[in-house]
Amino acid sequence: MPYQCVRVYRFRSGKLGRVVTSIKQTLAGSFTTQPGFIGYRFVTTADDRAVSESVWDTDEQAAFADVIESDWVRANISQYLDGLPDLLIGPVEVDVAV
Repeated sequence: MPYQCVRVYRFRSGKLGRVVTSIKQTLAGSFTTQPGFIGYRFVTTADDRAVSESVWDTDEQAAFADVIESDWVRANISQYLDGLPDLLIGPVEVDVAV
């Protein structure tokens, strides 16, 4: 059963474009080299929020993904945040794809 690491972010107004560019250039690629990596998504909303989702083979790998992302956020985009992100890690109970 795969596990997912979800982070819900709130950003300062107008900063999401910079964040998305930085994620594409650095963070997304750093996940692909990690053992157990299955997938990554970063979803933005109109109200300056975003959801980061990474999926892993084990709960330990999902927890380590949080460490990777936390370190990356501190080094690259912390100045754009409006508070700390919410974190959820757990098993993927339902997964439907076309």
